[in-house]
Amino acid sequence: MKKLARMAAVIALSTSVLFAASQSANASIFYADNNYGGATYGADNSTWMGSFDNKASSVKNFGYYVTWWQDINYGGAGFGSANDYSAMGWYVPFLGTWNDNISSFHRG
Repeated sequence: MKKLARMAAVIALSTSVLFAASQSANASIFYADNNYGGATYGADNSTWMGSFDNKASSVKNFGYYVTWWQDINYGGAGFGSANDYSAMGWYVPFLGTWNDNISSFHRG
């Protein structure tokens, strides 16, 4: 029984380490809710965010400079930053806010 419990602990720890590594390997992790909550979507580059299109409310960039675009295929208004944002509700002229307004992005 001790051996089984030890194996379960090793598996749980390995899984959490792998998950953390995969999260930080992405240029950006987008979150559906403010303050890094809700569903997530992450990648280095995306010409279209699929089911996460226009759903991002907060983002972590892990120090990478990332440019976000209003439209698919890097079109429309764009904004680049290496900062993390717990809320994307700041105003952008002619766009409104970036909250629920990102369709594509790329690192660099």
